[in-house]
Parts: sequence; C-alpha cells; structure tokens
Amino acid sequence: MFSLKAKLIQRPPSAEKILKNINFGTAVGLTKTAKEGQAAVVDEVEGKFTNRSKWHKQNSPVGIKITPATRTNLKAAIYTRAPF
Repeated sequence: MFSLKAKLIQRPPSAEKILKNINFGTAVGLTKTAKEGQAAVVDEVEGKFTNRSKWHKQNSPVGIKITPATRTNLKAAIYTRAPF
C-alpha cells in the first residue's frame, strides 16, 4: 500500500487573485488572437487587391489596427479608419 503525504508550504491564493490571473490570461489570449487576425487581414488585402499605397499597414493612419483587451475590458477588436 502507498502512503501519500503533502505539506502545505504556503497558503493557496485567494479567489480574487485567481480571478485576476484568469482575466489577465484571457486578455493576453484575446490580444494575441486579434494580432493574428490583423496579420491575416493584411495578407488577404495584399493578396486579393492591387494596392498603390501602403494604406493597409498598421503604421498608416487608416491601416488595419487592433484594440487590445485588458483585464477590465475583455474585448479585442480589429478595425480600420479607411473612409470606404
């Protein structure tokens, strides 16, 4: 027969700290997903359309941009400010 013993070295984290970490991890995942989506949109624009300028690049004022998620706002967005 086996005998298992465990010694608790420190107290487990509080529910508040666990929730804070879950929210942080979720925000990181949403932001990374938005960045991958942004790259996919840029690739599609470059592959399907004839672009005479670099309007679709992220550093352009009207380019394909993202809004990152935060711990308090678990929403990420991909958007453009292009007038068309």
